[in-house]
Amino acid sequence: MRNIQDTRLELQIISPPKRLDRRRTKRYPVNLQVSLLPSVQGGDWAQEEWQVRAVDISRSGMRLIVPQKIAADTAVEVCFALLNAEQPVRARAEVCYTKPLSDGQWAIGVRFVELARTDAHWLVRLFP
Repeated sequence: MRNIQDTRLELQIISPPKRLDRRRTKRYPVNLQVSLLPSVQGGDWAQEEWQVRAVDISRSGMRLIVPQKIAADTAVEVCFALLNAEQPVRARAEVCYTKPLSDGQWAIGVRFVELARTDAHWLVRLFP
């Protein structure tokens, strides 16, 4: 039997620790076309609807890739089609965060704040 009492071990971290996910609902990766209507100063809605892409979704929100920065706490309206749903989902949402991407676009996280009961049902059913 070897005595390792005087042996010194050097440990090296080979992968960074995972970030703690504070979300209450699980996010699911998607590639979903979304119509986005941001609000502007004064609470009015913008005149032009943006066609953007959702990259993940949950029953409580989604992450979108948008062409320009939208400030946190901005109200937006999103509209997107879900599998098997008769009508597209329309929801009022609030921008929770914005993050610049390397290609000049922005990633934004939105939280649904106003959603029809049937749309909420579809989200819960598809994204438990």
